[in-house]
Amino acid sequence: MLGKASGNSIGFRFFSIITLAMLIGTILLSAVISFYEYQSSRRRLTENGQNLALFIARLSKEPLIAQNSVTLDAIVHDAHNKEIVYALIYDASNKLMTSQYASLNYRLPRFNAVFATFPKYADLPEIIALLRKERHITEVTMPIVVESTPIGTIILGMSDHVIRSQIRKTVNSVVSINAVMAALLCTALIMLSRKTVFDPLTALAESNLKLAQGDLSARVNIVAKGELKLLVDSFNHMATSLDENEKQLRAIFDTSKAGIIMVNDQACIVLANQSMSDMFGYSQDELISSSYLRLVCPSDEESSDFNLNGLISGKLDHISQERHYLRKDGTEFIGYVSARRHNDSEGNLISIVCIITDITDQKRIEADRLELERQLLHSQKLESLGVLAGGIAHDFNNLLAVILGNLDLVLLRLPKPSPFVAGIERSMQACRKAAGLTKQMLAYSGKGIVQLKRMNLNQLVRENIDLLTTTVPKTITFTVRLDDNLPAVTVDPSQIQQVVMNLITNAAEAIGEKPGTITLSTGVQDCTAEFMLQSRLEDKQPGGRYAYIEVSDSGSGMDAETEQRIFEPFYSTKFTGRGLGMSAVLGIIKAHNGAIMLDSEPERGSVFKVLLPISDTDAIEGETVGLHSPAQETFNSSFAGLVLVVDDEPNVLDFCVQCVDHFGFTPLSAVDGLEAVKIFRKHANEIRLVILDMTMPKMDGIATFKELKRINPGVRVIISTGHSAQNSTASFTGDKPDAFIQKPFHAQELLEKIELVLR
Repeated sequence: MLGKASGNSIGFRFFSIITLAMLIGTILLSAVISFYEYQSSRRRLTENGQNLALFIARLSKEPLIAQNSVTLDAIVHDAHNKEIVYALIYDASNKLMTSQYASLNYRLPRFNAVFATFPKYADLPEIIALLRKERHITEVTMPIVVESTPIGTIILGMSDHVIRSQIRKTVNSVVSINAVMAALLCTALIMLSRKTVFDPLTALAESNLKLAQGDLSARVNIVAKGELKLLVDSFNHMATSLDENEKQLRAIFDTSKAGIIMVNDQACIVLANQSMSDMFGYSQDELISSSYLRLVCPSDEESSDFNLNGLISGKLDHISQERHYLRKDGTEFIGYVSARRHNDSEGNLISIVCIITDITDQKRIEADRLELERQLLHSQKLESLGVLAGGIAHDFNNLLAVILGNLDLVLLRLPKPSPFVAGIERSMQACRKAAGLTKQMLAYSGKGIVQLKRMNLNQLVRENIDLLTTTVPKTITFTVRLDDNLPAVTVDPSQIQQVVMNLITNAAEAIGEKPGTITLSTGVQDCTAEFMLQSRLEDKQPGGRYAYIEVSDSGSGMDAETEQRIFEPFYSTKFTGRGLGMSAVLGIIKAHNGAIMLDSEPERGSVFKVLLPISDTDAIEGETVGLHSPAQETFNSSFAGLVLVVDDEPNVLDFCVQCVDHFGFTPLSAVDGLEAVKIFRKHANEIRLVILDMTMPKMDGIATFKELKRINPGVRVIISTGHSAQNSTASFTGDKPDAFIQKPFHAQELLEKIELVLR
């Protein structure tokens, strides 16, 4: 037990003090008793000597007066006993009256050896002097008086040997008795104190040691009274409070979602909570005593070791940083660690507390959020550029409409033949090329005109195979692979042709002047929703059955940055490129509710796959979809009657008025919707046709159309717009316009639309 084995225990010291006190007490008591016994014995010895001297004095008076030495010798010799060493009688003149033999007590055995040591011829006074000097002798002197006159002196030498012997016996008895009593008392005191004090203190000390070593269940289960009971109760209460607090802290420690560990100065884990075990896949026993660096990915081990050494050495007080950690199964995750030194009152390290949180999901969510923001910004940028491109194309189309229309009117009015026809036709051809550029801008913005037809993609490829072949240099092998069982799709053939041309041109430029291969394939694919998420379009289409056109090349391929930007407007890897080709592809596919996939790696070529939804309409091949069917009406080959032309652009308005007049109609003109409605009310029953611009101030084309239909539901309307018929048609609810004509147009196109509507 604690205390019994320790020389520094309070019990051992207490017992030692009690034993020493008993020993000292016994010695002091024996010394006191011996002292008083010695004094008493000496007094008794002196009294005995005086009584004997008085007796001798009475017997020695007459012989002393008679100077009878023989009688005096007989008297002193007879007086010898075990206490008398010598007896001397002197007369009044101080003459020794007794002989040496009679004076000395040779019957004392202890003095025979002493007498033998004296000089052989020593006289009695010399022997007496030696005895007085060397031996414990008490002298008793008694005068011999006769009638008050001293006649002599008796000197008795009394030995204190008997006294000393008696004292020794007394001391031995006293010491023995005191020792026995002290031993009994000490034993009783020890047994009583051990049971009532030291055993409880030992139990308290042992429980305190267990508590200090972490055993919070330690309690003192003893019966005590008084202050000791108060001490025991206080300890048990303290231990219970510590146990409850530890359980609360342990509950918080183990229920924390963050992993918590304590690391010692050897970088070994000494404590870990359950979340730490769950996070890394180790049991708590496996974590304890293992190295913290065992949990860190090798790529982060060097920096982790540096920071941990900084915390251990005290150069760092705390750290907070992201770390890549390694689970037991070998998988990695991203954790955020916050570590701090835990010091004692003197600043020495107790442990390092590390709190680790798995932020892998947070990082993924953050990455998804940033990607979403990027896509949103990209979408907003594309939308802004689309609005800009659409606006520029709209204004440019108005200008082209004026130029192309007036050139067309000039051609119609020129006499045949004329030297000016060739120049005018070249000007018109340039205008048509400019119109093609605006179509690409409108295609990018998603507002280009779309003449949808139900057709087979193989048919489109076969019709344009010669044109496609001419775009590929002779150093490149061009291969076409068509699926014979391809279902029909509803597309604008000219726009899909443009998509294929742009993809093949892009592939040829990726290969460059070196030899290579380009493969154009068609087919049908059942696509899952997950697969459709890979589309490069922001608007993802649902899973389903799609027909596809695929263009693959053996060119230089693209890195990740180029892949991300390939469809951006005005982005080009060519020095002379405008960066509109691939962005126009994106706009066209978006307008067709399709998807485009890209697979490319540097030096391994690229694969573009355009997915188009399979047609589920009953429209016959070549039929224009989305237009209101014109009413059937017979008319004279020579046009006549009123035609209202509405456009906010004066030059376009003037061109249309001249065309209508040239066709034989009587034109009425208005520069905005309000003026058009005012004129129409006056001539509602006379106006046969309205050519209406979509975008106008004050009242736009949609509002004007509705008002015209309200006034005369049977009015025929052709919408003049720079946007596609599909997009424009979607803007109208209820009644639909009879036809759409896209700017810029020439007189012949306008004539065909008028014939179609008034037929």
